Amino acid sequence: MNTKTKIKNVLKGSPEFSNSEIADATDLKIENVKMSISRMKKTGEIEDTSGGKGTRHLMVTPDPSAEMRDFKEESYLQTVNQLLRANENETNSYELRQNGALIVRILERL
Repeated sequence: MNTKTKIKNVLKGSPEFSNSEIADATDLKIENVKMSISRMKKTGEIEDTSGGKGTRHLMVTPDPSAEMRDFKEESYLQTVNQLLRANENETNSYELRQNGALIVRILERL
């Protein structure tokens, strides 16, 4: 597991942790934690949501590519289910083959 992933996993469960607490929880050097957090803030991977309240609160921002991947997977599965339901009442062998081929292509994408 890389440094960023370790830090993100800790912040997901304890967003108020200090750099030293994160370092202890991940067995990383505090200098590496500070540098990684600074970089992740700049790239938008984490966001400081404390609003100057005195207590730090770092939120791991959602990965848009993961959200898109989940959306595509859900859409593909819905389409497969619709094709399977359509095949239940289909008697035309050509249509059955076409729907079957579509299902195979969709499942290959998952």
